[in-house]
Amino acid sequence: MICDAPFEDLNHVFFNCAFVVRVWNWSGLWDVIQHALSLTATTVYTIFHLLHELARENSQLFCLHPLESLETHKPQAPARNSINSYLGY
Repeated sequence: MICDAPFEDLNHVFFNCAFVVRVWNWSGLWDVIQHALSLTATTVYTIFHLLHELARENSQLFCLHPLESLETHKPQAPARNSINSYLGY
């Protein structure tokens, strides 16, 4: 737990925690993230939208593994279908 929030869901951990917002501001990506949040309905879609839109070097700031890890780790069919559907494949 990064902060003392009583409930931490994915949205809080990635986008709403005060500490995380400071990190996004420091990285220069907060405006991009706020825009993505306004376009997407769920935290998962926001994350995939950001990974799709950001340049490769900025994507690596956002996650621990580069985009190729999605292919390397072979997500199960439902996850792969969701990812491919979102990305338009």
